[in-house]
Amino acid sequence: MAVLQKEAIKGHDCKTASPQVKRLMGCDEPLETPWVFDGLSFDRCPLFYAEDSAWLTFAFETYNWIEKGFLPFPGTFLDQPNKVIELVNYVDYLMGEKANAERARIRNQAPPKRSGSAFKA
Repeated sequence: MAVLQKEAIKGHDCKTASPQVKRLMGCDEPLETPWVFDGLSFDRCPLFYAEDSAWLTFAFETYNWIEKGFLPFPGTFLDQPNKVIELVNYVDYLMGEKANAERARIRNQAPPKRSGSAFKA
């Protein structure tokens, strides 16, 4: 499924797209239904987040494989190239920031708590 979704954006460029395509792809404003790549959701066009889509693909695929327990190079986690460790740590940081933002959004949408006690003395 991820391959099909990656093919859907192949050749797409937010800078040169028509207003209708920009709205459909999420170039200028968040989408109502997010894009999903390998279990990660994006509320904007995935290419909106990075100029180099090959790097973005490598970053998230590497992160997903490591989360599943598979390392891209032989050895333990600390035997991986420094750039891979930095990349995984950065993607992990971004995922944490996204989760924090989502929790804050949900918290702000929660109905206000009632003041006073439900039980009167």
